[in-house]
Order: sequence, then C-alpha cells, then structure tokens
Amino acid sequence: MSSRRDWFGMTRVRWTLTIVCLALGQAAVAGEPQVNGRLEQFGSFELLRVWGTPQQMGFAHGYLAGDGYIEYLEYEVAAAERHGPGGYGAIVAAMAPLVELPDSMLDELRGFLEGLAAREAGLPEIKGLGRVPTIDDLVFLNAGDLVRAFGCSGFTVWGDRAGEAGVVTARNFDFGVSDPRLVGDGFILVRRPEGRHQVASVSVPGYLGAFTGINDQGVCAFMHDGTGGQERMPKGRYTPAAITLALLLERAGPADAHVEAEAALRRIVPYPFSYMIRVVAPVDTGAPEHVFRIDAEGLSENPSGADFCITTNHYLRSPTEPLDRAHPWSLTRFGRLEERLTGTVTPEAAWKALGAVAASESATSGTLHSVVVYPRLRKLDIAFAGATDGTIKPATAFHPTTLRFSRLFGGQE
Repeated sequence: MSSRRDWFGMTRVRWTLTIVCLALGQAAVAGEPQVNGRLEQFGSFELLRVWGTPQQMGFAHGYLAGDGYIEYLEYEVAAAERHGPGGYGAIVAAMAPLVELPDSMLDELRGFLEGLAAREAGLPEIKGLGRVPTIDDLVFLNAGDLVRAFGCSGFTVWGDRAGEAGVVTARNFDFGVSDPRLVGDGFILVRRPEGRHQVASVSVPGYLGAFTGINDQGVCAFMHDGTGGQERMPKGRYTPAAITLALLLERAGPADAHVEAEAALRRIVPYPFSYMIRVVAPVDTGAPEHVFRIDAEGLSENPSGADFCITTNHYLRSPTEPLDRAHPWSLTRFGRLEERLTGTVTPEAAWKALGAVAASESATSGTLHSVVVYPRLRKLDIAFAGATDGTIKPATAFHPTTLRFSRLFGGQE
C-alpha cells in the first residue's frame, strides 16, 4: 500500500475491525423499543441484520452494535491525538462541509444515534473529546474513502475457467490498523431497505458503505486503491464512493448492474482519490466483471480479458499510463494471480491464489479480510485476519467460513 497524506496534512486515518458482541433476540422485551434487527454469530465474526425504513435500520444498528462503534471511535481519537492535540476534532470539523450524503443515508445515521442512546440510556461520552458522538462523527466515518486509501487484490474468472460455478470472483482487502490488538473478529452488515435488494457488506459498526459488498441477486462491488490523478485540495462537496456502491447494490440486478454502475459513478466524479471499482454480475452473456476507475480526471473503464479479469492497483493497457508507473508490488501481485489462474479455478485454487498475494505479516497493516464469491451457486467463502504477539496474520491464513445466500440473506422478520 502506498502512503498518502490527506487534505489536512495528516497521514491517512486508519480504521479497525473492532466489534463488541451483543446478544439480543428479535422480539422486543416489555419496556424495550421495537428493534428491526438481529445480531448473529458465525464462527469468528458477527452478522447484523437490519430491515425497514432508513430510520428503523439505523436504530437497530445503533441499538445492537453501537457500543462497538464507540470503542472504535475511542481508538481513532487516541490515534489522532498522537499527531497533536485536537487532531480528530479538527479533521471532523473540516470534513463536515465537504461531504454530501443522500437523505436516506443521513436518516439512517440519525437513527443509529437514536438507537445507541436508547440502548445506553443516553449517548456515552467519548474519552479524549469530552463530548458525546454527533452526526458529524458518523458522517466522517462514512466518508472514509475521501480521506484514506487501501491496497487490495482481486480477480474474476468465468466460462471454462470457472468450471461448474460459472463465475468465480474474489478479493483481498489490504489496509492499515492503529493497533493489532483490534484485529481478530469481523463484522458483516446486512441491510434490507423497504422495497429494495438486501445488501451484505463487510463493515464496522456505524459504517453503511460497501467497499466489499454483495446483494441478494449476486451482484458484487469491490473497491481497490487506484493510480489515477488526485485532487490536491477539495473542490465542492463529495458523495463517498462506498456509499454510492451500497445504494447501487440496493437497486441493481444482474441485467442492469454495469449500466447502473457507470451512471452512478459518473455522478460522483471528479473524485479526490483514485479507485478501481469492480462490479461483478452473474450475467448470461458478455463479461460478468466491469472495472471502472474514478479519479480527479473523471471516469474511465479498465479492459478485461476474454474469460478472466485481474485487478490490483494499476491501470491496464492504457497508452497514456504505461505500466512502468505502477507500484512494483501491484505488478508483482498481478503476476502472481496470472500464474495461478490457469485451468479450472476450484475453491481451493481460488483461496490459494488470494493467499499468494496477501499482505505480509506486520504490526500495522495486513489483509484484513478475504472473500471468494460464487454468485451463480449463491454462496461465498470468507475469512478475517487475526493477530498473534502484536503481528497481524492475513485473512488467507485462516480456513474460510462458507455462507450460502439462503442463510446470509435469510432470517429477517
């Protein structure tokens, strides 16, 4: 991963997968509010289901997992304060006027605070700030891809290469953490907005975006750091890309996912950072994956092969951007995947391919989650990173958990 600096002169803010387990049934207990959600344990990770209106989904999210957000926020404040007193508060205040969230997402975040307050009998005070969390804190979290970047590797194969699966798509999420002790348990949020598709995303409490997301129709969206132009200073207001993808997955099916994705991304460019955005749909004809790039110059599309597509962090076959501009590790990962994706890609081969490009063990960054999706078979394999003696072990070092769509997207009211 490249080291970037944000608009405010600080090294990009890093986040963690910090989860606190809560056990609460679906039915409301006498004297407690009705909660449109349920928190479930799946091996080493938790899965939170919420449904209903934006306010109802947000309320359930805050009620069931809000203390996980508070714990995450405490660590982020402490990390920012190490760069100077008032660091976190200054960034949040500066970011607030630059972020434009759709009304439905703002309503969901307001509901989150209401649910957290209902659970805790009032909003808890944040250590180091001397105040309770506000909507601006949640907006800042959900605007994360405007001020930070991540690495990542991924691929999609189809046709004969995918065998009986028809389509196989995979990704590693590589990112930095403020403390390796916060790595271990994962969190998946499944949102079911009224009248729309269910969307599952790897998340942290309070985060609604989909940097790794999939809907109940098998449409997937993944974000990777890109090598396009960046804006040195903000220009206007921005809608975060991961929020845009979450809304895309709410409404898109296989037949229109790529067209809808291009239109949605075109509405948010130029963008301050550069991202490669992979949209995978289990279509019957044509390439199931389209790779778009957003950056300070606008929107473009990266070409894919006849029956496979590999994406790390650099652009492919562009006369205006030769490969010698790509980061060596991005090229290395691309080559390793290319070597391993020959013949039929079995589940074992897919997981080994991700393992070959996982971030090396360190105390500050790693492959925080890895996922292989089989959209036509309606299942996925997923694993999360762990930490031992202050060192992060990549997600691919662990045996994945298999989730079928019937279980991933089932179990609402």
